[in-house]
Amino acid sequence: MFIVEQLYDAPHFVEYFLSKYVYLEPKFTIWGNIPKDAQSVLSNSIIKENLLRRFLFHEYCYRINKGNLNDVISIFPQINFKKIAWGISFKDSPVILAKSNNDITICCGEILSKNELGDLLKKMEEKNILKGYSSFAKRDGRGDIL
Repeated sequence: MFIVEQLYDAPHFVEYFLSKYVYLEPKFTIWGNIPKDAQSVLSNSIIKENLLRRFLFHEYCYRINKGNLNDVISIFPQINFKKIAWGISFKDSPVILAKSNNDITICCGEILSKNELGDLLKKMEEKNILKGYSSFAKRDGRGDIL
C-alpha cells in the first residue's frame, strides 16, 4: 500500500493510470458533482449501479475501455478534482482512493505488484505529477505482516 504525499496534477495522474491499465477495463468512480457537459460525454460509459448511492453520495461509476478512453480523458480539464473524491478499481478490486490532493491511498495486490506500483509512482514524481509517496505493509489482526 502506498500513500501519496501531494498530488500536483490529478488529471494527468488519472490519465496515466487509466491509459496504462486500460486493457483491464478499470472502473473510474467519482463522488461529487461534475459539469453537465462532462456528464454527457461520460453517459455512454456509466455503469448502472445502485441509484440510492447515486442519490445519497453523488456516486457515479464509469467503465473505461480502449473505445472510450480518449473521450473520458478529454473531459478532465472540465473537472475540478479538488472538489470531488475519486477512485479507480480493477476487476472490482479498489486500487486508488483519492479524497483530496493530499489524501490518496494506492493499494497493490494481485493486479499491481508493489515493485511495479513503486516504479510507476517514481516515474510520476519525476514528471512532477506528484510529490513524495511512502509505502507501508498491511498487517493482519495479530500484527503480522501480510
